[in-house]
Amino acid sequence: MIATGEKLLEVTDLVKHFPIRAGLLGRVKKHVKAVDGVSFHLRPGETLGLVGESGCGKTTVGRSILRLIEPTSGSVRFRGVELTELPPKELRRLRRDMQIIFQDPYSSLNPRMTVEGIVGEALAVHGIARGAEKRRRVGELLERCGLPARVMGRYPHEFSGGQRQRVGIARALALEPEFIVCDEAVSALDVSIQAQVINLLMDIQQDMGLSYLFIAHDLSVVEHISHRVAVMYLGRIVEIAGAAELYELPLHPYTRALLSAVPVPDPEHRHERIILEGDVPTPIDPPSGCPFHPRCWLAEARCSREVPALRDLGGDHAVACHLVDAASRTLRKDGKVLPPRAGKNGRDALPTVEAESSLSLEGAADAPRPAAARAIDAALGVLDVDEEDPADAALAAADAALAAADAALAETSTDQAEALAQTLPPPSPEVDGDAPTVPPPGTSSIDAALAAADEAADAALAAADAALGSAEDAAPPPAAQDDPEAARESESADPSDPGGSDAPPARPS
Repeated sequence: MIATGEKLLEVTDLVKHFPIRAGLLGRVKKHVKAVDGVSFHLRPGETLGLVGESGCGKTTVGRSILRLIEPTSGSVRFRGVELTELPPKELRRLRRDMQIIFQDPYSSLNPRMTVEGIVGEALAVHGIARGAEKRRRVGELLERCGLPARVMGRYPHEFSGGQRQRVGIARALALEPEFIVCDEAVSALDVSIQAQVINLLMDIQQDMGLSYLFIAHDLSVVEHISHRVAVMYLGRIVEIAGAAELYELPLHPYTRALLSAVPVPDPEHRHERIILEGDVPTPIDPPSGCPFHPRCWLAEARCSREVPALRDLGGDHAVACHLVDAASRTLRKDGKVLPPRAGKNGRDALPTVEAESSLSLEGAADAPRPAAARAIDAALGVLDVDEEDPADAALAAADAALAAADAALAETSTDQAEALAQTLPPPSPEVDGDAPTVPPPGTSSIDAALAAADEAADAALAAADAALGSAEDAAPPPAAQDDPEAARESESADPSDPGGSDAPPARPS
């Protein structure tokens, strides 16, 4: 259960620079700016996913919070206590409430110690349990993590990778902490084992009310386990939002590039992959302005001069990008809104709400209606267009309906919910006896627009099927000269007999 108001962990402007020394005297020449001003918070019972490319500083953030690496500057407050100023003795007492699960289940366990010694070491160091009591508690921890208690006398080399990671989880749970840093906890495991460990972590969180900082590369895993997700690039957080909102409505160009690389297990779902050019800049000499601007296909002159601040857009959504409009929560370039699925070429870019939309119906261009509603109107309106080829018209309607869905996600906001619900077009005619419905006023703007876009798409596809069927029925039969015997049978057939022969008529391919 997440406590919405209370903050268990609060990180403000965290910085970690590693010095580079050279010369006989070992003087500091430069610094590796691994973490450069990271800020976020974590609530009790919440999981915050931290994603980004290798080398962006994710692990350094996790270790700096626990002071396994001493931060250069910044503030880390745990339950209101400033960790960066605690003396070693007080910090040691507080470590009972903060633990870490390391990435490598092979190197993170001492090969000279048994499982009982590894898991029970913290219990003995903090004076919690010894002797038979310690052995009992170790057995309980192992069983909670899916291992039988009888294996506590074995050594790490006698276990598989997934079993070793379970031992690491049991060690982290030994002191009953409130906060755990999961540093790539499943990256070294097979997919099937990953699922088991992820489910184990979620079950333990529900039972013990734990909070996780979940560091990972796999965006699908992060989406599954996280309540909120933070995206890092070159030592900075560029976007942070609720998991569902970030995956449905990413605003930062780097976030969109990351999500475009996630494979979708649907052969009919296609989206343009955004391939970033060049390499990640070195943290020794990061670029001026926005750290992402050398690789950003939307960068402007301002991006190379000014560092974008991490702006709070409301609803736990914050983004660091000059091109994001905070009022409408959209990404814009040259006066156009870029929908979440727009690629580098911007072919899916939509006109802004204020601009006259080319998708609007005739006579409605000046109406103060959201672009999503106007696009839905266009999708439904194409169905009524009298063109020579009805199949082309139906397919055009399907394209317009898909554009309406993009517009719904990109253009609508919470403030437009009532206006959008009132301006949605009336239900389209019945298709195959199923009458589509329009959500009532007051429905969420995005849900309402998507529902109407789905109706338009269904009607467009049904019209396309009907048009294609009509085209097949109206197509002329194959030429008789191509098949002389078929021509003779056709000449000998009785014109009064509608069935012709017993064989069914051949349909054109």
